[in-house]
Amino acid sequence: MRFNAAVPEPLPSPRKPAALRLGWWLLGFLVLTVLGLWLAHERGKAQLEAYKRQLLAKGERLTLAGHVPPPPLAASNGVTQYRKAVERLPSPDNSGENLHRPWPMVGIAPGRAMVSWKQPSLPRENDKRLVADLWPDFSAHLADNRERLSELAATLDLPAFSFPFDAAKFLTGSETEWFMATTKGQDWLVSATLHDLRFDAVDDAWRWWRAASRLALRSQNPRAVIGLLIHNRLVSRSSTMTWEALRFPGWSDAQLAEIQQLWLEQDALQAVLDGFSMERAYTIESMAMFRTNLPALWTSAQMQRGGMAAAIAGPPDVWTTALRDAPLDTLRDTLPLLPWPFWTSYSEERAALKLQTGMVNAWQTAKTVGSLQRGLAEAHTLTPLRPSKSFWQLFDDDAFEVWSTAKMVRNATIVVQARLTLTAIALHRHRLKHGGFPTELSALVPTILPAVPRDFMDGQPLRYRLEADGQFRLWSVGEDFKDDGADATPVDPSKAGDSVNWLKGRDWVWPLPATEAEVAAYHAARAARRSPPPDP
Repeated sequence: MRFNAAVPEPLPSPRKPAALRLGWWLLGFLVLTVLGLWLAHERGKAQLEAYKRQLLAKGERLTLAGHVPPPPLAASNGVTQYRKAVERLPSPDNSGENLHRPWPMVGIAPGRAMVSWKQPSLPRENDKRLVADLWPDFSAHLADNRERLSELAATLDLPAFSFPFDAAKFLTGSETEWFMATTKGQDWLVSATLHDLRFDAVDDAWRWWRAASRLALRSQNPRAVIGLLIHNRLVSRSSTMTWEALRFPGWSDAQLAEIQQLWLEQDALQAVLDGFSMERAYTIESMAMFRTNLPALWTSAQMQRGGMAAAIAGPPDVWTTALRDAPLDTLRDTLPLLPWPFWTSYSEERAALKLQTGMVNAWQTAKTVGSLQRGLAEAHTLTPLRPSKSFWQLFDDDAFEVWSTAKMVRNATIVVQARLTLTAIALHRHRLKHGGFPTELSALVPTILPAVPRDFMDGQPLRYRLEADGQFRLWSVGEDFKDDGADATPVDPSKAGDSVNWLKGRDWVWPLPATEAEVAAYHAARAARRSPPPDP
């Protein structure tokens, strides 16, 4: 009898430990995540490069070096000699508190400014102390440094004045000292001009005024936004100094014509365009540096420096120093940055480039049509391109503050100020030739000016009115693009300082000189604020 042997059932395969299965799932998830990040990274890189090619095809300049003209011959370049001369000068204010040097065109009321050089005594105060009269201290300080200042002024007569440029140094901020030195020199020249007008050293006053004007108006190749800010400061201070100098009746027409020619050659609007175009190139090259330089990336993230990057960048070892002094905090701030070069860096750069290109185009529109109003309208359409705060983005909207419409208006004030200054010089030349100011600006053309200067805010001719007392009112319509008939009252009286800032009025009105009574009332009001209240 045959029996079928029972077929044993196969043994079940041993189950993999749960931890091992979880590990495989996590590994798969990690691989997919890395793959997704890599694909996003490569797609962002390809989109960025395609966008750059479009810009280059349109003739846009996307490198720092592409914004710098060829250097002049060293023997003809005044910058090197200027640098040596300015280093030999101490600070123009020997108080260390900005109390011992005169300032030009101090606003004391809407549409009115004090002529500093005409004041027999010139008080100056800060929140700590009062100097009853700064003239004696500055006179002594100037006497000690007059020869050094003469050497500095002589460097500005050389044919060229061009700052050297090294892109690598500029990216780390180490080259900014070259053109920041111009502010120290100009502060000396402006204060010396006011002093020597006060004490009848007219020949020296002319020499300082001419040198300060040349310094401000020949430095027209700003290095990105930080360079533009310094250039704007030089132009603005040169304008206020010229306002003071025009109060002196002893200039010849040849002297005024020489200063006027410098202002005619000044193209403040092109300087703005060049500055923002170079800032865009700075963003491109700094982003490339951040991808391979973790300390630089950390510094930028810490500072959220945006367009001011070159001004406030720390030394090369700032990250190392921070790591040594506060290791846990530094590591905490560094670790979230590690994915950035391999994930969102290209998409962020492309977004930034689109915003910046849009703003450069808005400035170009304003220049082409001759009106900020048109360019500003174009800039407002870029609002959707502004970055929002996000955990995954390194740079948010705060980092691009310099690319805002508010900063666009701020830079436009320098363009307007330059044109008002040019026109005021021409008006004083007319008075010198004809015994009075003209009834219309058209009387200046063509013998004094080639054309009537236009208000950059709305593109119309600058507004002008001859007053019954023989003085004139010259103004721009200001930020609201509305002509208020030379109304210099502030738009927002609640803001400290706006009431005496002539570029904060409803119209931007070239100030009239304050009378002796107005100056006395101004000083009395300031003295009353310093005095303790009377006992009850």
